[in-house]
Formats: sequence, structure tokens, C-alpha cells
Amino acid sequence: MANRHLSRSIVLQTLFEWDFVSASKKGNWTKDKIKEVLNKNLREFAPGLEDDAFVFSLTEEVLNRCGAVDEIIEKAAPDWPLDKIRSDRTSFWRQK
Repeated sequence: MANRHLSRSIVLQTLFEWDFVSASKKGNWTKDKIKEVLNKNLREFAPGLEDDAFVFSLTEEVLNRCGAVDEIIEKAAPDWPLDKIRSDRTSFWRQK
């Protein structure tokens, strides 16, 4: 169970880094770039993690659902544009 918790933390860290990048530069973040950042975070925060497949699959699922989650956030908080909401909050809600 601790590995899943650590994995989710690494995914959140990676999504925070991705979300922190300005929208104009986000287009440069290809899947390879995201994997590179995930691997960096795995080395830094979880050097002995056995099941890194969960980290990669969770990140991919979250990124695949960004559009749908953004729509929900926009409807639920019309006075709060997405670019004004803190990165950690939007990244958190995009997770499963």
C-alpha cells in the first residue's frame, strides 16, 4: 500500500511540474518529456520503487482525462478561470 501512496505522490509531483509550465510551452511537453520527468522524479523520490508501471499508467490516465475534468471545474466554478486555480488543486482533482 505504501508503494501506491508513493506512486501517487510522484504522479502529483510530475503533474504539478507539467501544470506549472506556461500554456504556451505545454505543447513542447510530449509524452517522451513527461516520461523523462517521471523517471527523474522516480529516481529522486523513490529510488527503490518496484512497480513503476502504475506511475506511468496513472499519469497517462490523468492526462487523458484533463479535458473532461477541466470542463467539470469550469462548470462548478465559473468565477474561477482554470489559469487562476492553483496547480496542485487542479492536478489533485484530475487523479482517479
